[in-house]
Amino acid sequence: MATQTTKRAPASIELDAYAADRFIDTGMVGVTHPAEQDDMDGGAGSDALGGGDDSAAAIAASTHSPVACPEEAATAPVRPFTFRPYEAATKCTGGPAPGAGALLAWLQANRQPPGRSLGIYCCRNVRGSKTRSIHSEGRALDWGLPLGPSGKGTPEGHELVDLLGSHADQLGIQCIIYDHKIWSAKSPNGRRYNGKQPHYDHLHIELTRSAAADLTLDATADILGGSNQAPKATVRKGDRGPTVKLLQQQLAAVGHDPGDIDGDFGDKTLAALRAFQQAHGLTADGVAGPQTWAALERALADKDGGGSKHWPDVPADERMRTVTRLLVEEHGYPAAGAAGIVGNLWVESGVLPSRIEGSNAKEPMRAKDFSGKVVTFTAEQIRDRDKAKKRGPRLPGVGLAQWTYRTRRAGLFAHSHKGVVHGAATLFQMAAQVDYLVTELGTSYKKVDEVVRKPDVTVEAASDEIVYSFEIPGSILDENNKRLPRDHSRVQKVFAERREHSRRALKAHGASKA
Repeated sequence: MATQTTKRAPASIELDAYAADRFIDTGMVGVTHPAEQDDMDGGAGSDALGGGDDSAAAIAASTHSPVACPEEAATAPVRPFTFRPYEAATKCTGGPAPGAGALLAWLQANRQPPGRSLGIYCCRNVRGSKTRSIHSEGRALDWGLPLGPSGKGTPEGHELVDLLGSHADQLGIQCIIYDHKIWSAKSPNGRRYNGKQPHYDHLHIELTRSAAADLTLDATADILGGSNQAPKATVRKGDRGPTVKLLQQQLAAVGHDPGDIDGDFGDKTLAALRAFQQAHGLTADGVAGPQTWAALERALADKDGGGSKHWPDVPADERMRTVTRLLVEEHGYPAAGAAGIVGNLWVESGVLPSRIEGSNAKEPMRAKDFSGKVVTFTAEQIRDRDKAKKRGPRLPGVGLAQWTYRTRRAGLFAHSHKGVVHGAATLFQMAAQVDYLVTELGTSYKKVDEVVRKPDVTVEAASDEIVYSFEIPGSILDENNKRLPRDHSRVQKVFAERREHSRRALKAHGASKA
């Protein structure tokens, strides 16, 4: 893997999401870490003095001998982990290292809340010392956690120590400090930590130079599990880039005009964001952070065909009515044609946008993983399914139409509906999935679309056309995976079964008009 160069991030660069060759905006460049004003961190008392080239390449090539992570009086061993040998800091490198950013991004994607970032890079010495903090090389990160009832650490914090410690060698971790304890290569079972800052409220995690240069978010997710998708960054006036453009698109979609959708956070975007925040009971500070992004998702869902509903709890006929109405009123299908589509969607997914193959209707995101274990997947894990890496659900089908092929699955999550790409949240957006279905019919299945759009089409003819030429289930294929003739008994049986559901959809739609 190529070594990354680390440098100070210009203020004009939008720090929108983690990538190995980009910066992580911690708000810590060149300032004292607010959570560690008096902290003697993992480098206390042993960080080597030094200076010189501030590139990650020079750091990775350093020949300084590893030294022991500073530790105090021992306590009884509790966790025998395997850590990398300790490498002291020698200089300020100008910004966070890519590997530290990768680990932070994984924590933000999988452990926030309750945790939160307290930063990576801070050019300073250890308090009361002339030695460099590991934060100075951007390869130490602090992960804030709520205090326990006694004002100290919590079981949840120690669970995270267990997780990271169990994979310390793979991740390239040289030291963890938490709850008055320190774990390292010298003390894999943990010892009492007697620095000024006891770390009751955060984990301090240090990486070796090679891990700080080379660790990626994908690799971290492969090792630890969970999502490999970085959360949306906090953006504010003056920022530029794709995350700002996404913010502008979503503001416009919910009725707040940000001006030109150009990825430039200017005065109009600021005014639109503040108006949105005020309308949704948020602090109108003009900064798009986690609460604002969540509120935007809810607002988009409410606007987008009731996407915010917990669809498994919605009666089946109402789910059918919702999709039939969208097809008729927003996409111009005749009622019979729309019902023919919906009857097939019922068989495929129960008309549940979050349904994955092998699940049941009450728990549509719970199914077997590649090891055969039944687990509840996150939307991100479903979107990022990888058969080669055996990551995510074992079976590929997803969504209303149980899209299976890799390109069609990818198209679902990348689809833009009313100017907004929902990504993994598409699993909860009924109208966005209907729009994707209609787009497929109108582009890749034009002949099918022509049939179901005919004003005089019957619900039976529409149902038959969708199952035979669009869904094409295995039950209508021969031993060579070729479609059986329409008049074959197996095909006729499938037709009959799906027609019943399509008639039900048409009846439900008619009842809503009565």
